[in-house]
Amino acid sequence: IRRSKKLSQEKVAHDAEIDQAYLSRIEAGRSVIGLHMVQKISQALGVHPSELLKDAKLEPIAVGEDAPASK
Repeated sequence: IRRSKKLSQEKVAHDAEIDQAYLSRIEAGRSVIGLHMVQKISQALGVHPSELLKDAKLEPIAVGEDAPASK
């Protein structure tokens, strides 16, 4: 999305108020982010947050009784 809009990492990181190196790790899939960060980046890109998630490879997480027992 960023490249298609011809935006630099520096510009998006600045607008999202995050470090450029952090944005680089996010884009490379080396950082896990929460919904708040998805919202900040989507606002910086001028798109709905769902646009950032539509091609994401999400793995289901276990909750409740299906969750692994904690040690």
